[in-house]
Amino acid sequence: IDWRRQAAGPARIAAVDVAALWRGRLGSATQLTIEGLATYSGERQATPLPMPRFQSLLRARVETGGWALLAGWRHRSTLEIEPARHWLDLGVERQLSERIRLIASIGNVADTGTAAAPVGRQALLQLLAGF
Repeated sequence: IDWRRQAAGPARIAAVDVAALWRGRLGSATQLTIEGLATYSGERQATPLPMPRFQSLLRARVETGGWALLAGWRHRSTLEIEPARHWLDLGVERQLSERIRLIASIGNVADTGTAAAPVGRQALLQLLAGF
């Protein structure tokens, strides 16, 4: 839990950030990770961009045999210029070697974009190497 207060010129922001992570085994070779993040902004005065009062992220990851399946749900409360928004993200990972991973993901699977605030689906293919 983190409480923060920021001031830059006339802009004032006070917010509370909360993060939680749980990891456990579902079997001898399967692991589940659940992660939650949330921000509540109590004070939002004279900021250059509109800020939601509440935003959150909930992610789940199941790993087994060099594969991982990921699902994430994002939420943002109502802004002055648009209604509350929700996004569903999905992904799959394959561990190719000890230091190389291939990741395919789709952000905003349900395509919740509107004419007022278009977002659309976002696909991403990554090859990550660590040395």
